[in-house]
Amino acid sequence: MIGKLFRRRGKLEPVARQYLDQSRYKFNSKAPLAQLPVVVLDAETTGFDLARDRILSVATVEVKEREILIASSQEWIVYQPEAAANAAVSVHGILPSETAAGTPEKEVLGELLPLLGTHLVVGHHIAFDLGMLDRAAHKHFNVRLRHRAIDTALLAMQELEAFRRSGYPNQKPPTLDEVCSNLDLPVHARHTASGDAYTTAEVFILLCARIRHRLGRPVQLRDLGSARL
Repeated sequence: MIGKLFRRRGKLEPVARQYLDQSRYKFNSKAPLAQLPVVVLDAETTGFDLARDRILSVATVEVKEREILIASSQEWIVYQPEAAANAAVSVHGILPSETAAGTPEKEVLGELLPLLGTHLVVGHHIAFDLGMLDRAAHKHFNVRLRHRAIDTALLAMQELEAFRRSGYPNQKPPTLDEVCSNLDLPVHARHTASGDAYTTAEVFILLCARIRHRLGRPVQLRDLGSARL
């Protein structure tokens, strides 16, 4: 069994092997969050079906302690020649002509995986974004995403009274718009990957500030327990 595992791993492309090596590292739950490399991620897609829909764009921005590192921002429009001009276009605004001229999905993943492998990933409803990227990574590189992430929607339910868990089974985590409204935070270029990544980074910083104030000490990874996937 071990021999088979190594033979399979040996056939992986270098970027996939690098990702597996990097993502094996486990962050210390007692480490101050300020010492951890954090990247905020957002993806825009053709819809919300993990089995059928496709990634149209991806954006990332790094966060260091209480600062958004604007210079680290990256965004990719993904080549999807068969993307239709459906109702989702009126939301994300990405035209079929743009995705037809985009960067091939495998190339995007090749640039994205090294970043994900070394960073703590944060996003709003991030499980969906990572689910889409996981499917793409498996398709192109035969690897599965395996690191843990922080969901700012779940973090809002932990820290903001308006979204506390009620015990009702049908309660849904808040949208990014709802959290921003509660925090009196302006929304930047909503439903674009870069705009949502930046806005989510601001939400993350503000929620962490509330945790720091509540605990009276620097925020540690374990303090985000209910928001960790």
